[in-house]
Amino acid sequence: MGGVPCYLESEAAYPNGDTKDTIINSISDDCDIIFVRNHGLYACGPTLETAWRFAEMAFRGCQQQLQMMKAGLDNLTYISEETITLVKNHMHADDINFGSEIMWEPGALEFEAEMRILDNKGFRTGYVYKAPAL
Repeated sequence: MGGVPCYLESEAAYPNGDTKDTIINSISDDCDIIFVRNHGLYACGPTLETAWRFAEMAFRGCQQQLQMMKAGLDNLTYISEETITLVKNHMHADDINFGSEIMWEPGALEFEAEMRILDNKGFRTGYVYKAPAL
């Protein structure tokens, strides 16, 4: 699992039965982020935190593409396949320990931080923290 995108075409103004079935059938080990024309994106993962991480990465990637398009395609430098592989391997490492007793799943630490921000602003997320003493 690694946040691999796939793309679906949908001409429907709202998700109908056919669109829903196509989206459900597209979810696999080879496709974790599904971009659906006219409907946005869907992110899937083994946990909510991982799915959130995939959605966040896709959103940031879209923002970066929009920013880069201002420079024009002829002025872009493309990243080598070797660099892409190194980044993917680093980003898709299994559980991570940041010097604590907790083994964090990919995206879990960032997700918990976002939930803390919402809780501190008065929103009651109900999220159960792995590290409640922070």
